[in-house]
Amino acid sequence: DFFFEIEGRPKHEPGKGVTAQTRIVAAEYFTTMGIPILRGRDFTPQEARDGAAVILINQALARKYFPDQDPIGHRLLLNGVRAHEIVGVVGDIRHFALEFEPYDEMYIPSVRGPQANLVVRTSVEPAGVVRSVREEVWAVDKDLPLSSVRTMDEIIDRSLGGGRFMMYLLGLFSTIAVTLSAIGTASMALPENASDEIVVSGVTDATYLCNTPKPRELSGLIIDDLPLGLAGARRTTL
Repeated sequence: DFFFEIEGRPKHEPGKGVTAQTRIVAAEYFTTMGIPILRGRDFTPQEARDGAAVILINQALARKYFPDQDPIGHRLLLNGVRAHEIVGVVGDIRHFALEFEPYDEMYIPSVRGPQANLVVRTSVEPAGVVRSVREEVWAVDKDLPLSSVRTMDEIIDRSLGGGRFMMYLLGLFSTIAVTLSAIGTASMALPENASDEIVVSGVTDATYLCNTPKPRELSGLIIDDLPLGLAGARRTTL
């Protein structure tokens, strides 16, 4: 994160400045990622090579700090060192996970850095171009490592994995609750001339044996082999 101040506005007290997620990107990054430029323009390749003092901000930051103004042309002083002119506003993204709301973000142009994420857009099966991408990277520098190659679908699936598992558990417990509720309702509606032994079958991995010596009484409910340790309550008298 970088601290920033908006030129022409009151300065923040030391240690109380505002920050935004800051990403260093090359030209064509937004086109490759499918991030729309809502206002202004993209970086030029020359600006990326030179590390020019221009900057793009996302819609969340623009709404917060320029609610009634056009941010294009304003200058942001980053970390109290160098002012960058806002040349564009881009759409919000959920960078870390889909369940998080978009953060305030700034984008600075550059093609230099100790490490980088390489993004490739292709019209063919992504797995089929990995070898070609490696060869192109190694043509620039044969010692450059290329690791953690993933498609965007894989990244999204990983982000959704925890949520999908929780939804599965909620669905499972809801099904069990509805089943047990239905059994309880049926037991309360037994006719006066019901037989002494009733077997309710047809439920996978479970058998319900009910002895009814008196009408409207249910004893000895036995539930076997319910998943997730629920069989711990093997015998219950109601």
